[in-house]
Amino acid sequence: YYVVGQVIQQAFERVGKIDRKAIGDEILKGTFDTIMGQVKLTGNAFLGNWLIAQWQRQSDGKLEYVAIMPRDRASAEPLVPKPWWKS
Repeated sequence: YYVVGQVIQQAFERVGKIDRKAIGDEILKGTFDTIMGQVKLTGNAFLGNWLIAQWQRQSDGKLEYVAIMPRDRASAEPLVPKPWWKS
């Protein structure tokens, strides 16, 4: 759902005013940079863009949101069971 907020925000910024039709038109035609990568509406849905992702701690200690499914588009292996968070 966070991605939807990013799409709406970017569409609003591009349109530059509160105009429901113009924002809707921008969402229908635009491409948007989100935490899930670039998304574009196709056939009234964001199909084909979605991945299953997981927060994973990297070797430098930073957390990164990585794609784990589908396997042909994964950037990391799933961590199962998921380790407990550490401060």
